[in-house]
Amino acid sequence: MLIDGVILLHDNTHTADKTQELLRKFEWRVWIHPIQPTLTPNLGSKHLSRIRFSSNRNVKTAIENWLSGQGRDFYRAGRKSNREV
Repeated sequence: MLIDGVILLHDNTHTADKTQELLRKFEWRVWIHPIQPTLTPNLGSKHLSRIRFSSNRNVKTAIENWLSGQGRDFYRAGRKSNREV
């Protein structure tokens, strides 16, 4: 469900020119942060807040378990919001 590797999410519209230059140089794919308050806080603030993980694998497992437990409405809302952005 999740991919391995590093993902850089920009959550600041004022990213530095040098950063943009390096991203182009390394041909890294950049994902735009979802500006959807109905989706963004759900996982971090409600499910994973104040939990300490001993490894990246444990974080990935916790996120995958949370995503697997979401109903159809959650994913429908996400797809609908993405079309509106």
